[in-house]
Amino acid sequence: MSPLTTPYFTSWAFFDACLELNNETIGTTAMEVGAAFRMHPELLRLIELMQASRMSLYNHQGTDDKLVILEDIATGARCRAISPTGYRGEKGEPWYARVLPPAILGSLAHVVFTTPYVVLNAGVPD
Repeated sequence: MSPLTTPYFTSWAFFDACLELNNETIGTTAMEVGAAFRMHPELLRLIELMQASRMSLYNHQGTDDKLVILEDIATGARCRAISPTGYRGEKGEPWYARVLPPAILGSLAHVVFTTPYVVLNAGVPD
């Protein structure tokens, strides 16, 4: 069995895999077609959130109530995120995940969209 989960592959296929000439993805196409056919604006906004997201490495900074505190290793940006899989991890774990900005208007909680991959036996320098 592949170590990649279906949500990881699907999000990659829809929002990351693109044509070289114009960086078009299934997500950007869905937004264009959806807007032309008057798709509900909230659904278009959610597709846009997905399109703007990316897989990244995060350093687990601990928890705050039911939220996981993550720091993007590449940018240093921190966020508090819901982990819908229920896995909250442990401080110091390196996570590889797709983290979305707050999906609910007015919320400050980001969302760990994919199952977090815990990178074993590796630290930030690795």
